[in-house]
Amino acid sequence: MTGGGRAAVAGLGLAAATLAACPRERPGWAERPFEAEVVLADGTVLELPTLEAGRRSYLRHCYGCHGLDGDGQGPVAAGLRPPPRDLRRAVFKFGGVTRQALLTDDDLARIVRDGLAGTAMLGRDLPDAEVGALVAFVKTFPAPPCDRARRGAGTCRAEAEAHPEGAPNRWRARREEGSLSGQARFPVGEPIAAPEDPWRGREGDARERGKLLYHARAGCDACHPAYVTRAEYAALSIQSEGAPKSSYRDDMYRPAVRPAADNEFGVDVAPPDFTRDRLRSVRDDRELDDLYVRIAAGVGGGLMPSWLESAELAVRPGETPSELIYALAHYVSSLCELRGTEGADALWRDLAAQP
Repeated sequence: MTGGGRAAVAGLGLAAATLAACPRERPGWAERPFEAEVVLADGTVLELPTLEAGRRSYLRHCYGCHGLDGDGQGPVAAGLRPPPRDLRRAVFKFGGVTRQALLTDDDLARIVRDGLAGTAMLGRDLPDAEVGALVAFVKTFPAPPCDRARRGAGTCRAEAEAHPEGAPNRWRARREEGSLSGQARFPVGEPIAAPEDPWRGREGDARERGKLLYHARAGCDACHPAYVTRAEYAALSIQSEGAPKSSYRDDMYRPAVRPAADNEFGVDVAPPDFTRDRLRSVRDDRELDDLYVRIAAGVGGGLMPSWLESAELAVRPGETPSELIYALAHYVSSLCELRGTEGADALWRDLAAQP
């Protein structure tokens, strides 16, 4: 268990005690019993017993980190890195849909059950019915307060008067007055399933193709570290594009941090170094399939494009998207296998020693 995970678990008792001992002037969203069903923008009806069961489950398992209002500001959140997700915004990094879309219930349930490696989001061994109720409740958090600096005080005042319980979130927003909003812009995504691996029995070839894609064609090392020498880089570029690479990213052997001002999560985000870091949403027993889904779907919040949507995935004659995505998955898997081994140390010594 990570240090953040231990802090989260230890803090849940403190959080519960704080909730009981320090009542707030305004009850938090998770403290307010539901009085009626909730209808989502796609017509799904969340029934009252389900919502109440989900609200109670949230108070037991989630509020300490994510807060009574789902804003990621729970009693134990301050010391957690990465910080807990602001659930009000319905923007998540690790879904199995393309990054513009809302997550499916199965995606949300997977995160609840499996957690996210290297974070305080621990997996929960809960009955299916409780997980389903918890997912339903999470969809009800009102959207964050209106941005006065961007939209103006008058607009925000009118919005507050129209929605005393908070503005409709992305799950609940509907078409209003002919304009597109909510799920008209952000539908629930179609789930991305990993197809059969076309490289089965040719894993070595897959890793070589993935290495070429990673460094010379897909641009993965624009954010993630490079794992080849500059001479190898030039050779791969000639093989892929017919000319050697003419320039390299500064500090190409380190992750490129995406600053807080340039992503939707409000904190600096560093992409993983595959030879050192555990991957948040890749399970040991399903590594290749999970890597396929992550590359195909991208990472939400503007952090990594979906290869199924990106113009970079311009397949060439004789290629298929699944072939390229699985090749990258095999190469990334080979890097992950080095984690904690002498092989990783040797790789980085060789890269550091090059002219």
